[in-house]
Formats: sequence, structure tokens, C-alpha cells
Amino acid sequence: MATLLADDLERRLGPPDDEALRRRDEQGTVTALAAAAGPDLRLSFVPAAAGGTLASLEETLALARAAARRDATVMPATMFGITATTAVLIGGTAAQRAEVVDLAGAGRTVAFAVSERDHDADPLAGTCALVDTPDGPVLRGRKWRVGTGPHTTAALVLARTGGRGPAAFSLVVVRDPALRAARVADRGADGWRGVAFADLAFDDVAVSPDDVVGGPDGVGRGIELMLRAMQVVRVTSTAAGLGAMDLALRVAREDGAAGPVATAELEAAAVAATAAEVHARVAARALHTAPGQQALGSSAVKWVVTELTDEVFDRAADVLGFSAVLAGPFAIARRDAALARYVDTDPHANLDLLAAALRRLALRPTGPRNPGEELAAAVTFGAALPAFDPAGTALAGRDEMLLDGLPALVDALRAGGGDPELLARAEATDADVRALLAAIAVPGLAPPQLATLAARGAFLHAAAACVHVAASGSHEPRARLLAATDLLRARAAGTRRTPDASHDRTHPEVTR
Repeated sequence: MATLLADDLERRLGPPDDEALRRRDEQGTVTALAAAAGPDLRLSFVPAAAGGTLASLEETLALARAAARRDATVMPATMFGITATTAVLIGGTAAQRAEVVDLAGAGRTVAFAVSERDHDADPLAGTCALVDTPDGPVLRGRKWRVGTGPHTTAALVLARTGGRGPAAFSLVVVRDPALRAARVADRGADGWRGVAFADLAFDDVAVSPDDVVGGPDGVGRGIELMLRAMQVVRVTSTAAGLGAMDLALRVAREDGAAGPVATAELEAAAVAATAAEVHARVAARALHTAPGQQALGSSAVKWVVTELTDEVFDRAADVLGFSAVLAGPFAIARRDAALARYVDTDPHANLDLLAAALRRLALRPTGPRNPGEELAAAVTFGAALPAFDPAGTALAGRDEMLLDGLPALVDALRAGGGDPELLARAEATDADVRALLAAIAVPGLAPPQLATLAARGAFLHAAAACVHVAASGSHEPRARLLAATDLLRARAAGTRRTPDASHDRTHPEVTR
């Protein structure tokens, strides 16, 4: 995955410097690397029409990955405001959109204050509220461990504004000096270096009605805007895993054991990395071509990339042996990648979202719609993309082009009379998807059953991405995509493929 801008950033950052990574980790800093990468990343998720530099989210992914393969903490140091900024771009007024873009361009982060200490796992149980008083609305309540809280001058706060359920919440912009006065505890950078946290206490903080995101029309839209913004965040956050996998494969290749078993293990790891990359790139492109369908796809790619990141590190660690647990770049990257699993949406919440999206797909009354050109553009790397419009995202959808497009792909491959290996994978993936949708449509499933089916669906979504990309001919080598499809179908079935000689040996990080 390379673009001109990503290639330029690679040249400016220079070769990965493991000794510099060690020093940053020991000192708890991000230093010059974040300063060098920051200008390329700060506005890379903001469309040009809104004042940003986004050309495509695939390019944004490539830029963030280039930085993350040197140090995953560069991402939170330079892109931590993506959630709040995207939520405002989706539903804010013109003045609010301009404000958050100006802050991002100046290197200032808009914090996202959602969690509460007693309700961290369930935002809908939060008690922080925007309360009407005779003197005007005031904000009352506490927010816990707000990222970049000690340094930010603006925060987006999820607050109750009346009613029940998701419509009971709104997003409110709070700025200095009120925000500075609300900080009651600054906390160290637990996990990623360079990211400090703050607890906020709002004691009758006066808020203008104009500070609700979207103005009066934005009241009650807080959860909706948050979830729609998270779709973009889940896709772009996969760059941390992709970059960490690059580092793990490089270190294992340079310092690991030699021999046929080690080589086969690294080949299997490289196939897993390819599967993750293809799925992430398609997800990024799909936000351009079918933004209203990504409630499912964004959750699927978040799950798959985090799971495959773990697999790559497990396999690379076995090649490295005892040195994998010693202080150094591999251990640092593994720790940072593990934290990425819990950023933006935790695993259980993500599976809940994915299960709900799959059930909507399985129970839709009208059947699948032919995805057509929107699918072709998403899976053909190098094809032109429409401009990304954050407002085109949707809370839920009843179509999913990668899965809906499998029957037509099977028919086309059969009619073409060629590539029997790809046809076999497409047929098998389509059959797996049909079986999954039938299973998840059964009423009365217990939450653990739904979670298991959701995880299976995520891997099948990735397998569908691989067969569609293979059919487009826009990603080489073909053998690697076929192996990636096999790996993903195996993971959907609950197993990991044993490394063997069938894996493709052309991955640049495997050649020894």
C-alpha cells in the first residue's frame, strides 16, 4: 500500500530507527518523529471541501501506517482529535466545522469526553447532563480519563439533554477557560506514550445553546453522531495495527531463527498481514463509494485487523524466541498494538455493533441490492474514488456491498471459464456467508452466541474483500490473496491454519 504522499513521508522520516524508538519509550516521549509526521496527518482525515488535506482515506491510512511502522504512538500524538472533529463535520454547524478544522490545522486536539468512571462500558448509562436553569443551560457531571485532557483547549462532551435511550444525549463543545477550570485530575500516559488523560468535573458550567453540535437541531443526536464518527475512526485506526505488523515482520526477518519451520511461520504471518492490509484498504475505499453501508464494514475491519495483528506478533515471536520478550522494538510495538485493540470501540462493544448490523442484513425484507459500480471502485486499487463526505455515513444500513456482491462475482467467474482456484474461494466464501446470515437470523440467540457469529462474520467480510480484490486484478501476487482468503475462512471457522509450503513466499518481509 503506497501513495505518492506516503512515499514522500517515508523518505522524510527515514529508515525505522529502533534505537530512537527505545529512547522515546524510556523517556515517555514522541519527540521529533511526531513533529515530522504531524503536518501530514493532522488534516489528512478532513475533506478538502472542509479545509483539510484528505485526498482519499486509503491515502490517509497509508500515511498513518508509514508513521506507525516506526512508532505506533505517532498516531495518537497527531490524530487523537479525529473522533470529535469527524462528529462535528457530520452534524455541526458551519461555524463549528470551521472551528474544529482550524484547531486541527494548528496542531490542537479537540478532546472527546464520553466515559464516566461508573459507566465506562455503557455511555447510555452516563449521568453528565446539560440542565436548563433560570440563568440558562449549564453542564453538570464528571468525565473520566479524557484523552489529551491536560493539554486541550476544547472538548466535545457527551451529555444528557432529556428523554430516554440514545436520543437522550447531545454533544456539547466546551472551551477554555471553562474547560481548564473543569480539570480536577491529570493522569499519566497509561499505555501509549505522549497521550495524557484528565478527569473533568463540570459544576454548573454555563453553556450557550449554540455550543450543542448542530445547534438546536442537534439536540438528541449525540449518540448518533458519535457512532457515525466512530465508523471513520475504526477504519483509520487500523493503521496502528498495520504499521505494527510491518515492524514485527521486519524484526523477525532480521533477528529471528533461520530454517524451514521459521520460514513457514513467517510466511503464515505475512499472509495474515496481507489479509489485514487488503481488508483495511477496501474499508477505507468503501467509505468513499458507499459511506452509508459502513456500520458493518467498519466494525468488521476493526475486529479482523486487531485479531490478525495478534496472530502476526504470535508467529513472529515464535521465530524470535526468547528475544521477543526482551526490552526492544518488538516488545514495544507489541504492547502498543495491544492497546490499539481498545481504542475507539472496545472488543465487546464492537461485536455488539457487528452482530446488530449482520442481523439487519439477514432480516431485511427486500433482499440484497446489486452493488454495481460502488463495489467495483472500492475493490479495484488505483481506481478513481468519489470525494469522501462524512455526512454520508449512516447509523445503520440494510445493504453491504462486499457480501451482497458475492453471488454476482461467482456467476461472473463461472461464465468466464477461468481461474478455477479463485472461483472455488468465491463459491466457498459465498456459501459461508449464506450460512452465517441464516444462523444469525434465528430468534432468541444468547449474547455469547451472537458474539461468536459476529466474529465469524467479520472474518468472512474480510474474505469477501480478498476475493473481490483478486477478481479485480488490482493486487498482486494473486497467490497471496488466495492464501489470505484461506486463512480468513479458517479463522471464521474458529481455527488457525498450520504454516506450510503452500503459503506465498514473495512478501518482502519474508524473503530471507
